[in-house]
Amino acid sequence: NLDKMAEEGMLFTSFYSASAMCSPSRAALLTGCYPQRVGFGRLPNQIGHVLLAGEPTGLNPFEITIPEILKTKDYKTKMVGKWHLGDQPQFLPTRQGFDSFFGLPYSHDIAPGHISKKFNFPPLPLLSDETVIEENPDRSQLNQRFAKEAIQFIGANKNQPFFLYMALTIPHAPLLPPDEFLIKSKNGPYGAYVELLDYCTGLILEELKRNNLDENTLVVFTSDHGAALAKIQPGNNGILRGQKGQTYEGGMRVPGIMKWAGKIHPGSICDALVTQMDLLPTFASLAKVDMAEDRIYDGENIEHLLIDPNVKVKDKVFFYRWMDELHGVRLGPWKLMVKIPYKPTFETPVLYNLEEDIGEKLDVADQNPEIVKKLMELILDARQDLGDVPTEVKG
Repeated sequence: NLDKMAEEGMLFTSFYSASAMCSPSRAALLTGCYPQRVGFGRLPNQIGHVLLAGEPTGLNPFEITIPEILKTKDYKTKMVGKWHLGDQPQFLPTRQGFDSFFGLPYSHDIAPGHISKKFNFPPLPLLSDETVIEENPDRSQLNQRFAKEAIQFIGANKNQPFFLYMALTIPHAPLLPPDEFLIKSKNGPYGAYVELLDYCTGLILEELKRNNLDENTLVVFTSDHGAALAKIQPGNNGILRGQKGQTYEGGMRVPGIMKWAGKIHPGSICDALVTQMDLLPTFASLAKVDMAEDRIYDGENIEHLLIDPNVKVKDKVFFYRWMDELHGVRLGPWKLMVKIPYKPTFETPVLYNLEEDIGEKLDVADQNPEIVKKLMELILDARQDLGDVPTEVKG
């Protein structure tokens, strides 16, 4: 289904999440801002910046989200799946612009029996809007239930504008795929989860066609970060270096597919740098909504790329951040790194040419001093904007 979606739409080859972890990346997607700009830096009492059960913090209701923008044009809005931006009432999806919500307040591994013995999580709650309707639901069937809920929403709102945000819990660990997918998998439980993700995506695309909405709906597929490579979650980022939790390409360059029959030319490939933060300003433009002027947005409207992926555009600046740390910057093909997670700042910056070395194997800083100087100036400006806390290294 995903291959077919790319064949019928546009594949983005340099599509980025704003974080290599789940909570901050979702905050960035929904607000069009770097996570640190909307409060997802080094939050208290957290591991990294992943929100756990019972956290007192979450996405500030003051922030303006995609559904809140679209509701000004009378869009019906729904979120299904994994929220992970705060489980206290004031932070739930229904307080952040969604008319309705069906899903989990956080990841499905934040539950009794967590792999880390230092956690003693409460029962996993399944919510309908703000009400817990079930505790410890069958996690092997959750994503099919999410897809069913999404399909019902599409059918019920086919005659009016709507915004659906479906965030599946997979292929995140624990790997608990349904038997019908496991028996066909060539890559064990993880492969079964990938197939289930593809299957649920196909159900949404089929429902749009069934309701004659295919030519009137922009569909976006992406991921909150790169795959983890641990034994409990054996993903694969191909030729990209690194993984979830790292600011190498494997942690933050993610799948990006967009389909809009009649608007996006089938089989299009866009090599321009695009981020999930670009979705909010793009959706606002398509819905003809003026964006608020009392805040800074880090995303840009990419509507022109959907029409012509080869249109000449100015090279975009993208910063690689980890909690409150600034790790690097990309401009055009050049990526300059000044640190990586859990390590001190490099004595000298490291430079990669991603067009020639997408795997980040060869440091070419010595051969390109002017490029290094230019990118370091961007780093210094970014430190003035959102800060940069030095890494504390023990031992």
